[in-house]
This record gives sequence, C-alpha cells and structure tokens, in this order.
Amino acid sequence: THVDPPAHFIKGLRTVDQIDLKEMILPLVIVDVHEEAAKNPDYTLTLERVKKWEN
Repeated sequence: THVDPPAHFIKGLRTVDQIDLKEMILPLVIVDVHEEAAKNPDYTLTLERVKKWEN
C-alpha cells in the first residue's frame, strides 16, 4: 500500500516516521462486489449497496 504523510502536501507537517503506527491501523470491513465489478469494470460502490450489505 501507499501512504502520503501530511508533510508530502504541506512543508513542516508530520513525516511518515513521525506518525504513530496506532494511527495507521483502523477497523475495516470488506464489501464483496467482485461479481458487480466483473460485469462492469467501472463499477462504483454506492451508499445503497453498502446499506444492502449491512442488512
């Protein structure tokens, strides 16, 4: 993966070595849309699809 630290955009802000690892690890979920993406390479996940996944 790739990380752009704040200093990448604004001089004087934190560089990647100044970011605590705890700030980089967050909870996540996986919404499996591989079938939709296989049918449509430009598929975009929508709020409606996320709500469908939640139910």
